[in-house]
Amino acid sequence: MDAGFYEIDGQRIKIDKVVGIYQVWTMGRLPFATYKIYVVQAPEGHYIASPNVVVRNSETQCNEYVCGIGGSIEEAVRDAIHMFLNEVEKQANNKLNKELDEEDFVWMHN
Repeated sequence: MDAGFYEIDGQRIKIDKVVGIYQVWTMGRLPFATYKIYVVQAPEGHYIASPNVVVRNSETQCNEYVCGIGGSIEEAVRDAIHMFLNEVEKQANNKLNKELDEEDFVWMHN
């Protein structure tokens, strides 16, 4: 089934097609070795990439969701990694010791 808008059992639905899952090795500052990025193709043709982990806001404890958007899969993955690492840096800078621990992250799915 392609990404698109469908009517199923009288309900109008939108289906995004998963076109890639990437294993990202952190090799650095994060308190875990890897995370995944899921890439979907939207019916409009662009790509949306989402990490399977989010960082908690160091002040409010709310989850800070990010995603990458691009005209290609690679562009969306790169944008997602960039957005995620920027949010990690932002939240780390708000902490006294400038470090994030495992409890500062929430895992969304495998």
